This record gives sequence, C-alpha cells and structure tokens, in this order.
Amino acid sequence: MAQSGDVYNIEIKEVHMNWGTKRQTQNRESVAGEGYIPIPAQKAKLFDIFNSNALKSTNPKTSEKLGVNLFDCYDQNGFVGKVKATGTSQAGDVYAKQFSGSGNLKLIGTWFQKNNISAGDWIEVSWINATQIFIKKI
Repeated sequence: MAQSGDVYNIEIKEVHMNWGTKRQTQNRESVAGEGYIPIPAQKAKLFDIFNSNALKSTNPKTSEKLGVNLFDCYDQNGFVGKVKATGTSQAGDVYAKQFSGSGNLKLIGTWFQKNNISAGDWIEVSWINATQIFIKKI
C-alpha cells in the first residue's frame, strides 16, 4: 500500500486531458471535459495501487485482502475531490492504470483547466498517507 512520501511524476498527454472525446472505446457517447492522471505500471505495482478487481483478490506479496482504491485528492488550494484508482492494462489485473474522479469523470479535466495544464506538462502525484494524495504541476 502506498504511504507518506511515495511519489511519481508523469507527463500529461492530449488523451489524458480529453479522455471523454479522445478515448479509443466507443461504448458510450463522447463527453467533453473528462480527464485522468495516468499511473505508470511499475509505480502501481511498487506502491500497490489497486483497481476494483482487487476487492475480490489478495495481495500477491502478502496474501492479505486488497481493496483500497478510493483516495482524497488535494492540491495547493486544498481539497480537489475523491479520486479512484481505476483501469487495467489487461483483463483481471488488480493494478490500476489511472486516477479519475470518483462519480465525476470531469474532476481531473477541470483540475487540468484550472491549473493551465497542457499536453507535455508534467504532474507530480505524492502520498500524504495511505488514502490521501497531493497533485501538482511541476
């Protein structure tokens, strides 16, 4: 499980900023303003950042039940909102590949806009504690 002091940096691309209109899947209508923050696979494994598949799985490292994938997200202005660690690079995998707004897929897209994030900018994601993250443009 991620803990205070864990951190990763990620370059933001156009697809991350405009997920609602740039995504490859066509299982629902396009929605402007949706965005997400990617989680590199090696960091997801290192920090045990799990998706919802983990709710019915055990940690391969410890055999303990998994399930933490909801985080309070903060930035320099305070509380941004609740984010979920979601997605997977292959069916059934327990490691997440992105942070997106929990119940609000526009949460991260709005944060990108408010913070003047453009494709090519870098974001730092750091852990305050096991269930709270801090995001900033670097």
